[in-house]
Amino acid sequence: MEKFEFKDFLSIINRAAIVYDIELSEDRQAVYWDIFKQYSIEQFKDAMNQVVRSCKFFPRPAEIIEFMLDDQLSIEDRATTQAMMVLERMQIYGSYGIPDWDDPTTDIVIKRGFGGWNALCGNQLSENNQWFIKDFIRLYRSFDNHTKYLELTMPEELKQIE
Repeated sequence: MEKFEFKDFLSIINRAAIVYDIELSEDRQAVYWDIFKQYSIEQFKDAMNQVVRSCKFFPRPAEIIEFMLDDQLSIEDRATTQAMMVLERMQIYGSYGIPDWDDPTTDIVIKRGFGGWNALCGNQLSENNQWFIKDFIRLYRSFDNHTKYLELTMPEELKQIE
């Protein structure tokens, strides 16, 4: 694990700021550094890569930390988070675009559990979406276990193919 240096931190956070078309003040950079210097450069970089693909606005530290701790969340928490992201992207894209998912289980749930993005968008969801979320969590739990099994049993040659 590489030592997290301030110059590396600045490079990563300022590249993210470019995506959001903002300039970070030195004070804001210093506050963020004080918060994130305890983490590894890999954790911070991975979280910021997820942030720029998922967040509409430049994130507060708590949002970045959520991405860092995503692996430590319970499966129900991850499933609920992913269900909320799906609902959000349904409003943004509708059935006209097919969003990319950082989480492979979400992609499988949409394709196999709901018949694909267009089929999912075509269904009339209730106003509070409670049944969709419950179904999504149930399917996510099932497919997440299946995905992990496939990853463990997949030959190394296939893992390297993207």
